[in-house]
Amino acid sequence: PVAISVLLPALYIPIIAMLMGLIFRGVAVEFRERAPTRRQRHLWDAGFLGGSVLAAFCQGALLGAVMQGIKIAPGPFGGRFGGYPFSWLSWFSVYTGIALVFGYGLLGATWLIWRTEGDLQNRMRRWAAILCVVQIAFMVGVSFWTPFLNHHYMHRWFTWPAAIVTTLAPFGVLGAVALFYFFLWKRKDNPKYDMMPFLCAGALFVIAYAGVGFSLYPIILPPSLTIWNASSPPMTEEFILIGDAIFIPILLGYNTFAWWIFRGKARDEPFGD
Repeated sequence: PVAISVLLPALYIPIIAMLMGLIFRGVAVEFRERAPTRRQRHLWDAGFLGGSVLAAFCQGALLGAVMQGIKIAPGPFGGRFGGYPFSWLSWFSVYTGIALVFGYGLLGATWLIWRTEGDLQNRMRRWAAILCVVQIAFMVGVSFWTPFLNHHYMHRWFTWPAAIVTTLAPFGVLGAVALFYFFLWKRKDNPKYDMMPFLCAGALFVIAYAGVGFSLYPIILPPSLTIWNASSPPMTEEFILIGDAIFIPILLGYNTFAWWIFRGKARDEPFGD
């Protein structure tokens, strides 16, 4: 609760912009289907693209803003936001915002490789090959930049025994990239491997976000708010745990069912009886 009470006022602008982008995506899909002319359909296509880019950029900027730290002033419940409406905006948050736009582009391209075929799939293979290089370049840039944001990150990355994780992480990235290009080109004629580039791209995201969690722990809101002094009372946590134990399996089951229903390639064919 303390982290949320500090975080939301600090990030109102990018959060609202992200929500506007997500709303515009949904609106663009609906209105495009009803557009009477090709020109209007192209306009709604551009709206969908703009909303997607805005939402992705804001998500990346939010992550960068959290990583660089939020100014916390004394408050009645452990702290309050002590900065300005645009304190979140920095070169680092802009950099991470752009990085996530390209990262989502990579995931989208590999998803289409998995779910389509023919000319579209071939074009997505070419785009995925380029976007993977761009994404690795951004990951390297963030990795070199992060230790200089906060002394805690520097200490966390380069002191024993935590430095073991820092040393092994690049090998995980190289392994994911090697598998990515292997399945992207060497196994491109075998449809059963079409899913693998998407999984390898997802592995890059898992490694990146695991690195974020590793860098922050036990801090939940840099520079100083830890999970221990920001947590709810034990009774509240127990109540939430019970709710999670009930509803998370239901959500996982529903999403698994939805994925199963829409499995396979997307083809321009009529539904059977």
